[in-house]
Amino acid sequence: MDRRRGAERRSTLDRRNRPTRAPAAESPGEHLRNALQLLNQLAVSHELGDASTRALAASIHRVRRALDLLESRRMA
Repeated sequence: MDRRRGAERRSTLDRRNRPTRAPAAESPGEHLRNALQLLNQLAVSHELGDASTRALAASIHRVRRALDLLESRRMA
């Protein structure tokens, strides 16, 4: 129940005429590809220590694997 009164109260038409949210402009695969680009840029920057470099390499591997799985499911 809407307890607002007068000008504070929204009408049904206000809710119906509101613009809907735009669907995601990028697919999940595109998001993963963009993340890989950013991770690879960081990897070539040579500003990381050994432990961070290994963690970054593992992250890149996991994102690539996720992208491969996503694309293989889309093809099936």
